[in-house]
Amino acid sequence: MSSYDQFEKEWAQNIDQRARSAMDLLDKKLPKDEIFLRLQQAKTEETNKVYLKEVKEFQDGLLPSFKERLAQTSDIQEFKVDSGFSKLDSIIQGFRSGGTYIVGGLEKSGKSSFLMNILNNLLKKKTKVGYINTELRDSEFAERLTAINLGKTTKEAEEDSKLVDEWVSRVDKNLLYAGVQNPADLKKDNVLSFEKTLERMHEFVREGAKVVMLDNLTTYNTITSQGKKGWEVLAQCISLAVTFAKEKNIILFPVIHTKPNVVFTETPSGIKHIINTDPSKIFEESITITRRPSLNDVYGGGGALSQVSGTLLIWRPYQKYSAPDFSSSSAILMDSFRHAPSGGLVQMVFDGGRSIFTEKVEEAERVMRFF
Repeated sequence: MSSYDQFEKEWAQNIDQRARSAMDLLDKKLPKDEIFLRLQQAKTEETNKVYLKEVKEFQDGLLPSFKERLAQTSDIQEFKVDSGFSKLDSIIQGFRSGGTYIVGGLEKSGKSSFLMNILNNLLKKKTKVGYINTELRDSEFAERLTAINLGKTTKEAEEDSKLVDEWVSRVDKNLLYAGVQNPADLKKDNVLSFEKTLERMHEFVREGAKVVMLDNLTTYNTITSQGKKGWEVLAQCISLAVTFAKEKNIILFPVIHTKPNVVFTETPSGIKHIINTDPSKIFEESITITRRPSLNDVYGGGGALSQVSGTLLIWRPYQKYSAPDFSSSSAILMDSFRHAPSGGLVQMVFDGGRSIFTEKVEEAERVMRFF
């Protein structure tokens, strides 16, 4: 029974004692015709109130039209940020607010360094960034970013605490940070708990962060609960992170490991040649080569990964080879971008001592710069 029907029933049965008292009082002062008119007027006013309330409740329950949805979202400020790498940015045309962009790669491929290169470029532009660090000690993080910013080696930054202190002072207003060593994090059960990590991310956004970096999301792959497997936990974390970025209209960069898919450690003919000449050369000439990664190699499950706005994969084919000229060769692969071409590749050179990625300059560009 609707509230209107209930009202009619109660009125007909005269169960409202206050109404009876009012009628008795009016009966003594006014003619019966006027009493009847006043009662009808009161009933009409009350009926209208009940009706309008029901109409409003019904309208509130309806889905808004597309036009209304656009009007409601028109006040949401959309924005983009660049990575700071010119070739990469010319392809991507900006990372968009509300988007999640995975930085993936093998262990020790330079994922954190690449993310810190982007962080350094954003801080130079005074962009407020929140950074979750689940791997490095706080001092290591500060030393590495100082080295990246000044073009020095990490060792030089480690040996000069004054440089690190100056860098920290410069970025203090725009860098919001949470790490495994922070006392505040330990009191909150540490950022190694994804629930607590989400709490810190909320704090970053409340303090004005436009970009949040999560290094390393794979950490939660080792956390299992309620009988879930590691990849299921990670997939859930990815989904929650993607939803968070959309709801808060920020740009999120989570780091995730790729599976260790090695193509080969030596060609059969190469092995045969080494055996026939000098078997001991295997220790010097054997090269481990990793194949080109794709989004399918990223841990976390296809369903979760399909929700992201794009993936930047670090490929260092010879990262396990000791020769610097080979091991420094790198490329950033763009996979599954929603607002940019996928499948693109930008060649890079990775200076591990300085944790710096630089875009490879082609010969023609070198000549032009020389002149």
